Amino acid sequence: MILVTLFNSVARFIAATRDIVLEALALRDEMAKRYPHI
Repeated sequence: MILVTLFNSVARFIAATRDIVLEALALRDEMAKRYPHI
């Protein structure tokens, strides 16, 4: 049971991290389009 809970916590953490990374990449792309000189 503890292993299942741990696995779920890790999976949730990975999903959250991936969402943050994707959001950051999208924001960077948007900034690159808006301000090409940077």
